[in-house]
Amino acid sequence: MRRIYRLGLPSFLPSFLPSFLPSGKKSLLDIGCGAGFFCLLCKRLGYDVTGMDLSGVDIFDYLIPRFHIPRMVHRIEPQQPLPPIERRFDYITAFAICFHELEKNGEWTGRWDREDWLFFLDDIAKNYIAPGGRMYLFFNDWPHGDFKEVKSRIFPCRYNVRVGHKVLDFRFD
Repeated sequence: MRRIYRLGLPSFLPSFLPSFLPSGKKSLLDIGCGAGFFCLLCKRLGYDVTGMDLSGVDIFDYLIPRFHIPRMVHRIEPQQPLPPIERRFDYITAFAICFHELEKNGEWTGRWDREDWLFFLDDIAKNYIAPGGRMYLFFNDWPHGDFKEVKSRIFPCRYNVRVGHKVLDFRFD
């Protein structure tokens, strides 16, 4: 519910507040969907939802099919495209992001650099987001995400982006 409130879904917020997800049948991809609770709530609000996450977490693997949420099982890697898909999404969300952390043999080795982020954004723009679509990235607090560091690696970029508190809100016009 906190995420729906933060995005300004019109069913829950007064009309004077900005809305990330307007009403109407729209498609949404939630990267790092976990058990699918956000997808389930968006689905109940009329969105055509898809999740993307890893498998192997028992509760996630149990709940996603019971919520009838389609899920792409995929690990996001630097400089690697997302899996091919035959559709585009009006909205892409990712909450509590940690896919940009690098590890080797279970050891933390750093975070994506500028080229990794630009590759990811270009892949989203080219293959995943619908014309006029938006992507909302909400970053973790330390130790999983240093928002200032991420901003410094992404900016400047060729995409229209608004910066909020631990949030990057991209518009792909």
